Amino acid sequence: MWFLGGVVNAGGTVVRDDCTIPRWTTLVVAVANVECSTLEPPPFFGGNERELRHCANGVVRRGDPLEITRQFARLDGHPLSVPRAESPLFRFRVPSESDNILSCAPSCADKEGESVADGYLLVLWPLRPGRHTLRFGGTFPAADFTLDITYEITVPRHRP
Repeated sequence: MWFLGGVVNAGGTVVRDDCTIPRWTTLVVAVANVECSTLEPPPFFGGNERELRHCANGVVRRGDPLEITRQFARLDGHPLSVPRAESPLFRFRVPSESDNILSCAPSCADKEGESVADGYLLVLWPLRPGRHTLRFGGTFPAADFTLDITYEITVPRHRP
């Protein structure tokens, strides 16, 4: 299983070409999502599991600062269903100030926190051998940015 993502904490158009993925590999694609934690400032903060879940669920609340709209995915030009996926509560440790994608740097370096994520996640069963184009994204209206990510994927016919 391989995980494919877009960009972190920013919008934009990104093309990742020349991606070779082994045969028989399931792909998990983070189309557009957010996470809320006990370490970050608002709008990403929650003090307990109930607050974290309410924060992350903002992805589906109209007008919420974390709302996601116009989420999409296409494989070889064909539209795909993009289901919503909410995580369980999980614990994490921020390794260091420089290895930190949260909006709490530098104050949360080397600290433990709890988090909940929510958003849109796609699972693709192994692709046929050959070339494929996977395009996905979504819009975060309150942050005024859109993700538009393209992967040019090759699945070899034989194992390398």
